[in-house]
This record gives sequence, structure tokens and C-alpha cells, in this order.
Amino acid sequence: MINNILFSNINIGGKCKRLEIIDNNYKLLKLVQEITSDHNKYKVIGSGSNIYFSNNYQGIIIKNNVQKITKIKYFPIYYTETIKNQGDIFIVSTGTILMDFIQYCQELGYDISKLSGIPGTIGGAIYNNSGAYGLEISEILIGATMIKNGKISYNSNKDFEFQYRDSILKKNDLNDVILTAFFKLQNKENKNIIQENIDRILMIRKNKLPNSEKNIGSIFKNIYLGNVKILVGELLENIGIKEIKYKNLEIYHKHSNIIINKGISEPNDLVYFINMIKDKFFQEYGIELELEIQKI
Repeated sequence: MINNILFSNINIGGKCKRLEIIDNNYKLLKLVQEITSDHNKYKVIGSGSNIYFSNNYQGIIIKNNVQKITKIKYFPIYYTETIKNQGDIFIVSTGTILMDFIQYCQELGYDISKLSGIPGTIGGAIYNNSGAYGLEISEILIGATMIKNGKISYNSNKDFEFQYRDSILKKNDLNDVILTAFFKLQNKENKNIIQENIDRILMIRKNKLPNSEKNIGSIFKNIYLGNVKILVGELLENIGIKEIKYKNLEIYHKHSNIIINKGISEPNDLVYFINMIKDKFFQEYGIELELEIQKI
């Protein structure tokens, strides 16, 4: 068994049967085909920004380090919207860090600064339908090439069945692999203004989110009542959740929806601590919290 704990940003987890780090899409395809034909269990991960591992994962962990961004003027798969509207198409390998794509777009005058500071890769952002400040990744995504059952296929935006911090991949716990994403951006802006927007949002996030502490971001999804979003962090704050600790785990002092790992912790420790918080929240509000993080 190989230790994979360092591939989760909260450093919680144990060992896996085998670990592969892949740096091009052809190798990723061939590896998934090999694993699929052998009927082995596997999981593809990105930067580890919202995952943690069980003590022993009886399968193969594939770390997707495929990073490439290409801008084109047409879409290689028929897409009527590219005919109707002006704009650029971006082909992005899903191991690409989301922040790198945001800066790439800024250089070309496209503003997706609202996504600034969200940790992780393009693949993870699509899987979770990541978003902030009124923009979700699904709003700019055309579609993506996928590996399904060892074969290449294509998912349109609608095929992902995006919802708040959710997609069909997450809901159904599918093991389809997102290879390459296609984005379309329109309405160019001043590059300096875009950079100012990026810097402003990064500063906001820096002032309220952990920088060096081991964490995997927001633990629970926010709550939607119709079109009204209720911030779970604020509700947790109101019931004194920051006073709760368990072993080496505690709530981040600036954000009540983030758990930080102060030492050596086990997966069961995190599960127990999360359940403590969920139970207290349910006792106070009668609402069952949903996880935003994922256990592998």
C-alpha cells in the first residue's frame, strides 16, 4: 500500500493500493482503460482541495496533473451558440489550476474574476459546480470530453445536470473522468480593471479564509430556500460552533464552516467531528446539513 495522505489539503487519510501521477491526456486515457479492463477500483483527483481519504483506499488513485489552455475561434464539436454570438472558445485540460485559467483570461480581456481564489483544478470545479459571488463554472462551460467505461465521449453542459455545488457526476458517484473542458467567453473588458477585480476578491478571501492551515474549504453546502441563499457559516456562528473541538480538529476562527487540522488526525476523527456539528445544527434549526467535501 502507498501513502497518499499528502494529496489531501487537510492531510487526513491513509494508504491506497497504487498511486499514479499523470501529465498528459493520452496517458490518462490509456491508464483508465487499463484499470477498467482489469476491473480495478480507481479515483481521479486534482489538487486535493476538497477531499479526504479513508484509512485504506482499496484501489488506485490517479492524480491528474494535465495542464494546458488553448484559445480558438470555433468549436470542434457542432455548437450553434458559437455561430450566433462573438467570443472565444477555450480548450482547457482538467488538471489545470482554476486560478491559472482566470489569469489567462484576464490577459485576453475576459473577466471571470468572481471565481478568483477558489482552490483546485478545472476538473474539480466542474465536478462540484464551483462558484462564488454570483458566478458558477457551469455558466461559462459549453461541455467536456469524458472517459466513460474506458471510452471517449462528450458531455454537453446539460448532460452534467448542474445544480448548486452539484453535478450528475457527484450526485450519482459516477467514476467518469473529465478530460478536457470547453468554455466560451464574451464581452471583453479592460485588463487592468479585471486585475483589480481579481486582487480585490483575493484580498477578501485572504481576510476570511485560512492561508497556511490544513483545511479543505467549506464543509457544508449553503442552504437555498427557493432563490434565497442562507449562509451556513453565519448560522453556525450564531450557535457558538467555534467553541467545539475534537482531538486535533477545530473550527477556523474566522469562518465557522471550515475545519482545520492542527496535528495528526484520522478519517474517523473528521467524520465524528462533522457529525457533532451536524447534530448541533439540527437540534437548533431542524435542518439537515449537506456535505460539500468528499470522502474517497
